[in-house]
Amino acid sequence: MSEKMMTQSKWVVIAVAAASGCAVATSEQAGGEPIEGASETQQEIMGGGLLANDVSTRRSLGLIDVVGEGVSTNCSGTLIHSDWVLTAAHCVNASPFVPRYRAPRTDGGFDQRTTLYHVALGQNDLVLARLTAPTAGMMWPNVTRQMNPTALSVGNMVTCYGRGHNAYNTPAGTGTSGDGRWRSMTKAVAAASGSEFRLDATANGLLVAGSGDSGGPCFFGNNLQAGVASHSEIQCADPLNCEATTSKILNITYRSTHDYAVYIDQAENRAFTSYTAVTPAGTWVNPLNPWLSTESVPPVLTGSLVPGGYSTTATTGVAAFHGYLSTPTANQNVMANPNINPSGDVYVPVAVNAANQAARLYFKGQAGGQVELQFDGAAPNAGYGLYLDGVQWVRSTVGATPLLPQQGWTAQPFNTRATRGIRIGSKVYLTGAINNSSADQGMQPFVLPAEFRPSANVFVNVTLCDSYKGRLLIRPNGTVTIQADGANGTAKARCFTSLEGASYAMTDAGYTAVALENGWTNSPSDTRPVRFKNENGIVHFQGAASGGTSGHLLTLPAAFRPQTLIVLPVDRTQAKQGALYIHPSGQVNVIGFNGVAIGAFVSLEGISFGI
Repeated sequence: MSEKMMTQSKWVVIAVAAASGCAVATSEQAGGEPIEGASETQQEIMGGGLLANDVSTRRSLGLIDVVGEGVSTNCSGTLIHSDWVLTAAHCVNASPFVPRYRAPRTDGGFDQRTTLYHVALGQNDLVLARLTAPTAGMMWPNVTRQMNPTALSVGNMVTCYGRGHNAYNTPAGTGTSGDGRWRSMTKAVAAASGSEFRLDATANGLLVAGSGDSGGPCFFGNNLQAGVASHSEIQCADPLNCEATTSKILNITYRSTHDYAVYIDQAENRAFTSYTAVTPAGTWVNPLNPWLSTESVPPVLTGSLVPGGYSTTATTGVAAFHGYLSTPTANQNVMANPNINPSGDVYVPVAVNAANQAARLYFKGQAGGQVELQFDGAAPNAGYGLYLDGVQWVRSTVGATPLLPQQGWTAQPFNTRATRGIRIGSKVYLTGAINNSSADQGMQPFVLPAEFRPSANVFVNVTLCDSYKGRLLIRPNGTVTIQADGANGTAKARCFTSLEGASYAMTDAGYTAVALENGWTNSPSDTRPVRFKNENGIVHFQGAASGGTSGHLLTLPAAFRPQTLIVLPVDRTQAKQGALYIHPSGQVNVIGFNGVAIGAFVSLEGISFGI
């Protein structure tokens, strides 16, 4: 590639996984640590030789060394913006690898920055690394790239860069070596299908990516596109020790991430929340190493998945969950995270992909963070998926205002927490649970104090006895009414109503109006217009709508779109169960269950998801 072509090109970015596998067989990537071998030959795995004008070229292209602390392994990376590196997820997840991001200085040295947090991009072995602030005197490259949301096709020429192994050892079958120096290769896409494409080696196994090239960028014409190597075919002398006895790499397959183009473009404009991975229990799967995951994508999803996680930042005081878990068999014991167990039992509505059933998560207080999934009715016999986005509850009730039940209602049934309200950020959060043993009393358990009264009617999703679907109607005068779906709903509400997870904004201050589509109209039943805002990486909705001619309710602006499909439980007509589908394209679709018409009422109060 000429200097003129380099400076005028935009980019294709491909995160290349380390080569591994057994004799001429497809295998998932494992690790990316260097392969030790005997003496080197001068054959190059990545063709084209060393980069000309190495420092200048690496700085202009945004090529970043991803180096470890305490282990001898290396990866490649590329700058998307000056504070964001795109690399392979296995490069930052491989324990005890502690990643450091290094760029060459014009005076011959290096500047090094560490990670503030990582954002995993679905199951594609791609990760965005948000870097800590540069220190005084750094010569960090100022690079900005824009992604192209189209897939590669057979015959497209790509020029790729990496700093991985570039030689086969001699004698043959003793592995590869020679990593640490940036090289390039130019290849035609040999095969492409959907989100995958493949680059083939030459007959002698050259001109192909090797271990250590993980995360390195590729250029395609005038566009930038991201992909990730998901597997390779390798010839090795010892199938039981294939990494150390590689004699030929035959090809490398990349999984394109063009689906994440808008999400990556908006990285520098978006406030993120850093999530800690949850610990699944039993047969539940959290794709912590999602590119190795063998679980099938459930039919309800049209996008990739992200690992299940939670945020417990001190600034919010709210445990907010994110991502996806699944189980291949019926198993209601979901996870155990001792760092997030509440002071009392907490029951929160949750979305599942099991026969459109209402469901909830039961966080067992003081029980080591154990969490159980409960269904309205019998639990499905087969496996199911669990969508954690929107699950939230207040971690500590210190400083919260007590809410005193009335009309025969009592607080703290079944070891739940006290009924309280607390203002956090722009929202009011409720805690605790109530019940009422008298059928003669009304369904208005509270009158909220003035500091918790919303500016208009709000309908908030809650869970009732036996995971039955219910809602709270909270009026501007402070009265709270429990409503439930069906003839059995009143009995279920009296048996048990959880306030946990119920939240709403006091006013529309700081919220952004959004145009409704397909005949949907704002503010039915004296509610607020649909609006949204981003607080600490969590997008919050408010308001309600009705009357649409299709499920497509609205389209979110680019900076507010999730990286994968989000599924959230919502309240619909007569307190019936519904779901909100939020796609990476920004489309927000309303789904109705149990006979709810397409354009019927939907409330977005209390609905939130992490970006």
